[in-house]
Amino acid sequence: EHVASEAANPLSEGGRVERLTLGVAMDSLGHDLRGALGGLTPSLPSDPVATPGGVDPIATKLRQQHLCWLCLSCAAEGSRLQHCARCNIAAYCNKQCAQADKAKHKLECANLGERAKELRAARRERGGQRSTLRQDNDNTLARIVSFTEVPGLRNEAELLAWKHRRETPIIYVAARLSGKITTQTFFRSSWHDDPDFLQYFNAGFRQQMRQYFDGPSFAGQDKAFMTAYFTEDPGGVHIMTTAGSAFSPHHRIVRGTEIVEALTTAIRAEDLADAFAWFEIMCTSPDDLQDRLEFIRYRTTLVHGITTPPGSIPIPTRSLNNEVAFFMFNWGLQLEFDVRLEGLVSAAHLNGREGVIREPDPVNPERYKVRLDGGEIVSVKSINFVHIHRGEYTRQGGVLVAGI
Repeated sequence: EHVASEAANPLSEGGRVERLTLGVAMDSLGHDLRGALGGLTPSLPSDPVATPGGVDPIATKLRQQHLCWLCLSCAAEGSRLQHCARCNIAAYCNKQCAQADKAKHKLECANLGERAKELRAARRERGGQRSTLRQDNDNTLARIVSFTEVPGLRNEAELLAWKHRRETPIIYVAARLSGKITTQTFFRSSWHDDPDFLQYFNAGFRQQMRQYFDGPSFAGQDKAFMTAYFTEDPGGVHIMTTAGSAFSPHHRIVRGTEIVEALTTAIRAEDLADAFAWFEIMCTSPDDLQDRLEFIRYRTTLVHGITTPPGSIPIPTRSLNNEVAFFMFNWGLQLEFDVRLEGLVSAAHLNGREGVIREPDPVNPERYKVRLDGGEIVSVKSINFVHIHRGEYTRQGGVLVAGI
């Protein structure tokens, strides 16, 4: 969905909030966005800076990738989407889609232009550089790219949205001046009717969400959700951008967590086979897939003493399943892998302690480094931890705020 709205006040701690809202089909970014963007990683929370030529290269890449605003199709191979000449945000795969969406886009196009003028005026007030509408739009697109490049953030948001999908949540992601990025969930009972919601956002934002979720273009609770990205600005002009997001194809992110739960609660050959099949979906290239699967087979021989013929799936064991589950969280999902220690003999006093696996122990390949709650770091074998699910899934190093 692509609807512009008036200025909002999204949980800011003083200062003005300028809102430039646009729709971007987030599933079209792909899980290999970093490679698609040539390794460019803009920092948060500062504003991306346009190049001397006036076109931000990150936004240009994103602009070429997102979907037609009417039919949600990608551009044909070898071609690009056609953008509205006035707002430079709306994109269409052909003239027919642009014409069919003309009446609907006419009003929002004007609103987007007004929001851009307000944003440029606010920049001038604080002594910032003058900018064109194209530069403002590119900067806004680049902010979304910046958020998508935070490891595990997209997956964390998707899992939150999926778990609470019956409550039609808005996933609110905020980049603070401290560099910390927090994630919070606003449920329908809050954003749709609760008067207290207006302590955080204004009536225009509420109306926009009602139009998005209650309108005929909303794909459905099992297919799409809304993410609001907020960036604190040292100059006091805070920016929030919303993006309608589609759940990953075949719900591969959700499916990954389901496989991990199965791997760590039972020892069944089919669960390990599911994990290997999941890697095939998640890996970006055949070479990447080969490297990861061969690494697992190598560890089954080196650490667990199980010889696995090339191309076959290892015999499952509890310790091997724990390792594969960790690799899924670490490599594919980039989420925290929470564990509880058990079965320790010489360090029996640690049994029952909980923490997060940080990495394989670089000194001892049979062990993993675990940061226990409280900050203590210990090294344990995979047979001596069990995966636990402590509330919501969070990205590595992430901060989750209670939902409202």
